[in-house]
Amino acid sequence: MIQKLLFIAVLSFVMQAQGGISPVNILIQNSSFETPATFHLDTGGGSCANVSWSIPGWQNSAGSGIAQPNTPFPSGCWPWTVPDGKTVAYVGSGGVISQDLGVRPLDYQADPAHPGQSGYAIDGTYTLKVSITNYFGVYPGPFEARLDFVGKPGTQNLCHPYFWVAQPFQEITAVCPSPRYLVVDQWLDIPGAPPADPDAHIVLSFEGDGWPVLLDNVSLSFKAN
Repeated sequence: MIQKLLFIAVLSFVMQAQGGISPVNILIQNSSFETPATFHLDTGGGSCANVSWSIPGWQNSAGSGIAQPNTPFPSGCWPWTVPDGKTVAYVGSGGVISQDLGVRPLDYQADPAHPGQSGYAIDGTYTLKVSITNYFGVYPGPFEARLDFVGKPGTQNLCHPYFWVAQPFQEITAVCPSPRYLVVDQWLDIPGAPPADPDAHIVLSFEGDGWPVLLDNVSLSFKAN
């Protein structure tokens, strides 16, 4: 873990010293949901897919999981094509999947002009990408994504986009500006605006608000402003 954080810090410093020309990709475990799991036929969903209620590398609640299309497709199923591999995640009404990425905002937003000094950071932008579509074809699912800083004071939300989902699979992009104030000064989502936690982790989550939504190919990057 220490070696990983040192590598991230060096990479972030080089990127910032070059004026933030290139974004830095942030590692997401099982980002395409292809890590092996145990599946069963989803008879309650029209037998359209084989599903697993647990997602390796992710935390998930009831109403979410991973799915593989059941071929040949039973009558009434929409034959969705998986963008990458053969497995996708799904979130239904109230279903949530999340992942603590194991890195801090300061791993990317430390100020190269003040190396190793607390209280200094730079502005930057996180870019989240994910491919989504409807599970049931014509029935659109509402869908939320969240990028948060989670630490001792609680949770500081960085961005919280809301989408209606259409078919077929399409990649959506959420651009999340990250002011340095939220990294080293105060968290403004919490009553009393406590000091920002320098050891906070970046946490990514997705939530369904209706008919199920399918997800694939999740990525997150950071670019210094």
